[in-house]
Amino acid sequence: MRPSYFTWVVMTLLSLVAPFAAPHSAWASDGEQRELSLEDVLESVTEHLPVIVAARAELSAARGAQLAAEGGFDPTVSLKGNAVAEGYYRYRRMNAEVEQPTPLWGTSFIAGWRWSDGNIPDYYGEYNTLSGGELRLGVRVPLLRDGSYDARRAAVAQTEAGTAAATAKLASTRLKLIADASAAYYGWVASGQKLRIAERLLELAESRDEFVRGRVANGAIPSIEALENQRAVLRRKSALVEAERDFKRAAIRLALYHRDHAGEQWVPEREWLPAAVSLHVPEGENENHVALARAQRPELQEASAKLAAGAAAVRLARNRVAPRLDFELFGSKDLGDAPTEEERDRLARPQLEGGVLFKIPIPLRTDRGQRRNAEAKQAALEADVRWLRDQLQAEVGDVLARLRAAREQIELTEAAVRVSQAVAQGERERFELGVSTLLHVNLREEAAADAEAAHTVAEAELAVTSVLFDVVRGFDPSASRVGDG
Repeated sequence: MRPSYFTWVVMTLLSLVAPFAAPHSAWASDGEQRELSLEDVLESVTEHLPVIVAARAELSAARGAQLAAEGGFDPTVSLKGNAVAEGYYRYRRMNAEVEQPTPLWGTSFIAGWRWSDGNIPDYYGEYNTLSGGELRLGVRVPLLRDGSYDARRAAVAQTEAGTAAATAKLASTRLKLIADASAAYYGWVASGQKLRIAERLLELAESRDEFVRGRVANGAIPSIEALENQRAVLRRKSALVEAERDFKRAAIRLALYHRDHAGEQWVPEREWLPAAVSLHVPEGENENHVALARAQRPELQEASAKLAAGAAAVRLARNRVAPRLDFELFGSKDLGDAPTEEERDRLARPQLEGGVLFKIPIPLRTDRGQRRNAEAKQAALEADVRWLRDQLQAEVGDVLARLRAAREQIELTEAAVRVSQAVAQGERERFELGVSTLLHVNLREEAAADAEAAHTVAEAELAVTSVLFDVVRGFDPSASRVGDG
């Protein structure tokens, strides 16, 4: 039994640790290392970035504030007891009341019960009740101030808008980080491709060194050709050092968005480089992009939510300028018996009581000042929304221009790579025939390498711009690739 139990414990612990042992999806389920994809990076962004965690916390706080505001319509229960134990008059009193506020014109409903016993002074005659106490029901209606709108309803509206704003801010933050992470990812891929180009270029010069030295020794070519090849090797080694530095910098930048399951930065290894830049060409370019951006961008949704909160503040401030005029109506009925028949007949009769309260501060400077403040803030928010709509239009136009230019650059750089590689190959053949110099060969090869690097940069630019094309229109590029997070 002991070995079986021990094995069970070990297997259980391994099953619990296994999800954390493979810290990222750059490792396949069978343990084989594979290429780091954009989907891996975007999954890390939506799950583990501290900025996203903070935005989620803000949304949770906004939901808490909304719940607290909705609690303004919770019923309240109050209990109170009094006793006069010493003196000529000795009596006891109890009072219980439940008040239920409603959003129906600010109306509140009140239900209560009170009870008294003992020798109550005549001047406190309203304290007297029958032995079973007095039940009462009432309603309080604000006719002017707090009627059409009040602080409770304003708080609910403002916190609902706050939750909507926090939700939009989370989406906006995620979109911005997706755009930044995509640029960092494709920058890393492009720098890796340029590093490979620099290595191949150096290999060409180094592999040619023995051949050139042999021809110089045979007198087939002048000795300066050997020096030229050494110069090319040194130049290309220097270029390789720069390419390695750029690649490391790109990897460090990508690590801001590439995280393990603990949320720690994870600098990607070179072995994770994909073979080529993967392009996600956007679709639906005949749509009205500006209208889509204005309808779907979370920044505009956040601004609209703030406008709704401001409108609630303006409405409340305008309501506060009105005087208070409240109407109350209460009905009561005593239950039980009394020491005397006369007292029982007097207290047992149902009562109906109405009242009006009028109150106004003069000259309403506080309320008028708050109204002016709320209206000015709302005007500022409306101006901000107009400016944001104009910015979205400019962003859409800029990305469309970048997208067209990136596609044209892809075609041009592809043609440049084909031509420059053909020229370099032809120059190498001419050198082998003895009708060219190594200087010309090196220049042709370096031009071909520059063309390849330019094509890689163009591919990365098209890939990044394709992501931006989705982002500026309010689409989440990660939604169709990774979980919502």
